Amino acid sequence: MLATVCTPAAFAEGQGGVTPVAFPAGQTAIPAGVDCVTVRYYVSEHGRAKSIAWALKNGYSWAQIAEAKRCLRG
Repeated sequence: MLATVCTPAAFAEGQGGVTPVAFPAGQTAIPAGVDCVTVRYYVSEHGRAKSIAWALKNGYSWAQIAEAKRCLRG
């Protein structure tokens, strides 16, 4: 059976399947004022799936979310 990929839940579990390589012109990797400490804090408080859902609802791109996920690895 094939696993579902590219859904918010699959992406939250690290199964997104795609790593963005570039950001659109004028779009920053992680928005100004948001650092890895902040990302780690809110993900620990709310969980990965809710954090990703919040980011999507508030206009963050999948590329920005992927960049923020790198904060969780280090």
